[in-house]
Amino acid sequence: MRLRIVLVFVVALGWLAPTPAQADPVGRVVEQAGDVFFVRQGASALLQPGEDLAAADRVVTAANGKVVIRFEDGSLCTIGPDSELLLADLDVQHGGWLDLVHGIVRLILSPGTRAAESGVRTRAAVASVRSTEFIVDARLDHAAVFVAQGTVTVTGRLTGASVTLQAGEGTDVGLREPPTPPKRWGDKRVQDVTARTTLP
Repeated sequence: MRLRIVLVFVVALGWLAPTPAQADPVGRVVEQAGDVFFVRQGASALLQPGEDLAAADRVVTAANGKVVIRFEDGSLCTIGPDSELLLADLDVQHGGWLDLVHGIVRLILSPGTRAAESGVRTRAAVASVRSTEFIVDARLDHAAVFVAQGTVTVTGRLTGASVTLQAGEGTDVGLREPPTPPKRWGDKRVQDVTARTTLP
């Protein structure tokens, strides 16, 4: 219901207007399913396959929407349904960050191409990496992080407490709570977050 209200609101504000003026691209849409929108410099539009995206663009997926973005360094980002993501602080040479407002995202960093730390930030937690594959599932007051490959450090935004996850491990972070100790997730939970970040 919340996303439905948001989508009605953004359409009323002109989300179906022509594509906003292009800034310097940091990535491109390589695959998409369902309804996906983006906003740039106060203007908004439907996102299309092949569309270039710039730093500070905001991507919003509907309940039926998924999108895969390939960044300039070859890294891949899959945004699942009912999600809102800000392409913040992205720089090919100096690493970069994605701000996940809510929803789910899978990030596969291209090995050896980023010279500095990168990751995903949510209201509850920061998942920072150099080269790996991981999934972040976030609500306003909670975040969950699962590592498919590599190593990820997860830090609570308000507590400052950190844990380091290895492949197959996950953690849950409340807004005012430290990350739970690393734990191997069960098959059902892994399959759920993987399905939500996989296009048919």
